Amino acid sequence: MNEQKPKEFNPLAFNILRLQNYTDFFDLPEIVLFEWFMVKANSFKRLNEFYYSIRRIAEETRIRKAHLSTIIKKFEGLGIIQVEKKGMPKCSYFSINKEKVIALIPEIYQFTENGKLLPENGKLLSYFGKLLPENSKHKGTYKEHIKEPKKETSENEKNMVVDNSTTDHSLSFSNGNNPEDPKKQKALEAAVRKAQREAEQQAKAKALEIGRLKNLLNSTYAQRVTMHNADKKKGERVKSITKLSFLQRNEDALYELSQQYGFEEIENSFIAYADDFLAGNLEVSKLISYFLSKKPQTKDFDTFHTYLNKYTADYSYTK
Repeated sequence: MNEQKPKEFNPLAFNILRLQNYTDFFDLPEIVLFEWFMVKANSFKRLNEFYYSIRRIAEETRIRKAHLSTIIKKFEGLGIIQVEKKGMPKCSYFSINKEKVIALIPEIYQFTENGKLLPENGKLLSYFGKLLPENSKHKGTYKEHIKEPKKETSENEKNMVVDNSTTDHSLSFSNGNNPEDPKKQKALEAAVRKAQREAEQQAKAKALEIGRLKNLLNSTYAQRVTMHNADKKKGERVKSITKLSFLQRNEDALYELSQQYGFEEIENSFIAYADDFLAGNLEVSKLISYFLSKKPQTKDFDTFHTYLNKYTADYSYTK
């Protein structure tokens, strides 16, 4: 007789396309837990706080308990959540600081493309606006911890494994969320517009910075090729000056590198890197991708550091 396979448990899931909207503010496990908290904020919106064990969160998110505790501490430090231990046995009660979430969304999400706000992300901003307590008809609800909301929350939790709201950019609430106070509505709309402006300004500044960096690397490469070809004798093969190829992930990595090091350090490292490549000491199929590659364990720009050290050690100039 065949043994019956245990029923498969599917943890929290969300639309994989949503990942494209995130910046590098959070890593992947942090994104999963952030989404989880936002879903819970929606599901338990009638309560000021909700309780969950770390074991249960780990089961739903598939994040290891030790890592989960680290992420929760980070979220507490950012002011996104507050955690209180109480009851017997001790249980974690979570409350979401929705105003803080709204303040951080320009850093968490990439809202623009070529400096323009994406329509679906406008809906996302609207969603976070609706999370504000001033925007809820349940504002002022006292903390009902155990008995009264038990039936309602258990019904919500049945649908929390794969929540439909996580597969839609609009993440809309049920009807009745219009604020009672017009002044608060105007303040909310102003906060959303401010977040949109900040997101657009950050995107434009990032695009400008990336453009300058790409021009720097292209001009540096052209100069090194010219110098390399000048040393060749007649009949020897020379390198052609071509425009360097940048993928989107290369541009993002280049911008991240520029937040840690100045243009001069990037240029110096690339000079040593390009010279090694042109001299035949380095064989790579993707010049820029390898230069901007990261060490998986530490996330350091390993190639960049190697050639920055090489430049410091081997290159000199006439005083």
